[in-house]
Amino acid sequence: MAPLPREEAPEEAPSRPETPEERAQREVGALFASSQPERAPTPLPESELVMAKAVNTGVPATKWVVWPDGRKSSETFVNLKAEIWWTMRHRFQATYQTWLWAIGDPKGVRHDVDELIFLPEGCEQLKRELIGPKWLEKPGGKVAIEGKDDLKKRGVASPDEADTLALTFVPISPTIVSGKLEGYY
Repeated sequence: MAPLPREEAPEEAPSRPETPEERAQREVGALFASSQPERAPTPLPESELVMAKAVNTGVPATKWVVWPDGRKSSETFVNLKAEIWWTMRHRFQATYQTWLWAIGDPKGVRHDVDELIFLPEGCEQLKRELIGPKWLEKPGGKVAIEGKDDLKKRGVASPDEADTLALTFVPISPTIVSGKLEGYY
C-alpha cells in the first residue's frame, strides 16, 4: 500500500500589521473562548429543572433587581417589558464598549463575557426589530418601552423576534432558586 501524500505547509504570507478590526476579533474571541467550560456541562437532575411558564410582560417590574444607580427595577421601570428590554440594551452597550476596548479605543471598557450579547450571522430581521421600539420616560421618571399599538401607528411591524430575545432576560426570582414558584414571572 502506498503511503498517503503528505500535505506541504502553505507558504507564510508576508507579515503585515494587524488592523484594529482584526485585533478586536482576536481579543473578543479570546475573551469568549476563555469563558467556555473545558467539558460539557452536567445536566441538571430532574428535581432541579424549572418548568417554562408564560410571561406577562405587562406586570410590574421586579422588586429584587437593583441597578447600578441603586434603584430597584420597580422604581425604574413601568413594567417587566421595560425592565427586560433595558437589560438587553445594557448587554448591547457592554458588547459595544468591549469592542471599543478590543480595538484600543480609549472609550472602550472590558466587560465579562456574561455581560455581553452575541448575535448569530444572518439575523437581519432581528436586527431591524431591535432598533424599532423607542423608550420613553413616563411621569415619575419611570422608563417605558413603546407598545405595539404605537409601533403600528408609526408603521413599524411587531418586533416578535426581538421580543423573543428580550424574554431571555426575564429575571428569575430569588424564590425560584429555593425551589418555590411564588413571585416568579
